[in-house]
Amino acid sequence: MIPPVAQDLILLYAAISILAVLLFLRRRPVKGIRLRLGQVNRPIERPLNVVFNYNGHSWDAFEVLGVPAGSSYEKVIEAYHAALNSVDATSRPFIHAAFQAIEMHVEAFKAAK
Repeated sequence: MIPPVAQDLILLYAAISILAVLLFLRRRPVKGIRLRLGQVNRPIERPLNVVFNYNGHSWDAFEVLGVPAGSSYEKVIEAYHAALNSVDATSRPFIHAAFQAIEMHVEAFKAAK
């Protein structure tokens, strides 16, 4: 037979162990920020470089037209007409492909807004 004092100690240790297990198993609150990427309305940035393929090579459309990357659409149109007037007839499809690539990106940017 176990003495009554020892039974009380065993019950006390059992109660403390159960409380310790419950404390460790309880769900802890999440600290920090939860990212909700699907619900965030982030502004869509304009592309600085527009890369297009022509004759199996990759080209930067802004560089082909001779304007800085990310230039406004009005500057691109002016550079396009200036480039068409300054090149021979064999290079015009290349200049036109560069302008079309920028035009497609501008339209996609406007549609995404």
